[in-house]
Amino acid sequence: MSILIWLNYCIFGLILFLLIYFFSEKYKIKKVDRLICSFIYLILLAGIFIGWKEYIQNIFIVFIFTLVCDIICTSYLLEKDFFDQKDDKIVYYSILIVGGYILNHMYFIKVKSIFPTGDDLRIICFLLIILYGYRFIKGYQFLKDFDSQKENNFAMSDKNIMINYAKLKFEYIEELNVYPKKMQEILLAIMIYKNSKYPTFKRKIQNMKFKLIGKKQNLGIMQVETSKYISDVESIEIAEKKLEKINTSKAIKKSEDVIAKYMGKEKEPVLLIYNTIKKYEKK
Repeated sequence: MSILIWLNYCIFGLILFLLIYFFSEKYKIKKVDRLICSFIYLILLAGIFIGWKEYIQNIFIVFIFTLVCDIICTSYLLEKDFFDQKDDKIVYYSILIVGGYILNHMYFIKVKSIFPTGDDLRIICFLLIILYGYRFIKGYQFLKDFDSQKENNFAMSDKNIMINYAKLKFEYIEELNVYPKKMQEILLAIMIYKNSKYPTFKRKIQNMKFKLIGKKQNLGIMQVETSKYISDVESIEIAEKKLEKINTSKAIKKSEDVIAKYMGKEKEPVLLIYNTIKKYEKK
């Protein structure tokens, strides 16, 4: 195969990864929907390039490049374990690549046209795509508010909470050591929650957007609202000042009250994280 074909596979693999990542993050689509959407993507791609026989011969390689993009993003940008069994990404990509290979060699290379002509079962294939698209859009309510959806979908095991706790505490040890232990635990509980919603990759995009547009928005690992650019460390310092102000209020009697006041509607997941930290710190 020529370099042009490999480059083409790479580009369309990256595009598929970005599309799936966007819809997974924004609308929390299920793995089965990601698989079906990926197969539809490959079918449409094969339909466009059906006349390029050398390209169609191994078009399923697009899925392999999608896998590579996911490994790079998960490991280096999001700084997570790609091979975490809880995510089942190995199983997901095994099904995707094997399914793509079967489609490629049992369908794409044996037909002259992918798009329906009305003379064979291809019309049924596209009817199913249309029906699935309708179910997909209806099921995920694309106009539904993203933020309210995210608030209700937080889930993190005690193990993952403590792994993130140890990692973030080590990463920001110099900044955190200047505060009392009670404040450190509050900051880390909020930090773990905010970092799970807005990992490094998302924050980099936020920073780029801010530098381009310059409008007030949330920045940093603590997601502090600001009208000027701030780093992760600066966001911790700003958040600590706000928390300390709440803490000194007469109406506040314990750490949980500080968290509840600071986080508002998002208090529940942070309180869960905080109580988990306290539980394991006592051991």
